[in-house]
Amino acid sequence: MSSYHLSLAGDTLQVGFNREQSADGDRLVKDANRQLNLLLDQGLIPGGKLLKIDGPQSISVAYLLAHRLAPLYGAIAILDPKIGQEGYRTYVVAISRGSGYQVGDLVEVPATFTDYQPIKVAVCGFPQTGKSCMIEGIKRVLMAQLDVPYPLVIRACPDGEGSWHHQAQVNHAALAESTRIQNKGIWNTEFAETAAGWVRSANQVINLIDTGGKLSPENRIILAEATHAIILYKSETERQQWLAFCQSLGLRAIAVVESRLGEDEDLVQWHSPDAEILLSGIVYGLSRQTDNLTAKPMIQAIAQLLIDLVTPI
Repeated sequence: MSSYHLSLAGDTLQVGFNREQSADGDRLVKDANRQLNLLLDQGLIPGGKLLKIDGPQSISVAYLLAHRLAPLYGAIAILDPKIGQEGYRTYVVAISRGSGYQVGDLVEVPATFTDYQPIKVAVCGFPQTGKSCMIEGIKRVLMAQLDVPYPLVIRACPDGEGSWHHQAQVNHAALAESTRIQNKGIWNTEFAETAAGWVRSANQVINLIDTGGKLSPENRIILAEATHAIILYKSETERQQWLAFCQSLGLRAIAVVESRLGEDEDLVQWHSPDAEILLSGIVYGLSRQTDNLTAKPMIQAIAQLLIDLVTPI
């Protein structure tokens, strides 16, 4: 079974990971290359003026696709779900060979959502409440389900972390921390306005926003573009502060969860569908050294809540 999938629809190459089978980078690039060979041998990738690539890619797979496909097309554009105007899927031209497209040109295609309604969910809380770990766990739960849209995670805080960081912490904590420090950026209005643009333009069905841990003007700029919020807190004071902050921006806090250290069983409390807060309770052990995030009942419950929100009744 292949760990990576490719298929061509018109001038768009749909790519993605096999959600039923996790794999390391070497396996991914070998399987992607094998899939490419099959499509090319069958004449299913004919070449042309423009190829758009849509879907998640590892860095090694992206290099492979560029190397194998660039000779066949005048230009190749890659989906960037964080830019462009609302209601469109925007592709950035990354390779141009005199086709009329320039590197950096944007190719916009109207987005269609037939089965789901998009949401932009900010995960809020002060530092050390486990926001990034919560997002990583939710993302993994969603990715494991074949009939659920692939989630987009927007890192709307310049803390140097990314999707790579959690697993790197598990395997190589010292290297992960030094890399994070090197990547850490400046938290200011200019960054906030840029990140707000990412959130505003995000047009995946489920968009998760990793926010800064402050009740700051910068966070206010960013969160004004979101639609919902998940709040993590350690004290009642923190809970009230973040609730008031989200409410002042018109964000519905769909889940409000106490974050505790330790390894006790999570407490999950569902509320009436008519209530403002749909889910509350306690989550334990949101740590960068934890590799079993998807097993936590609270993370599973929040993932299901997001699926329920985007799926029409």
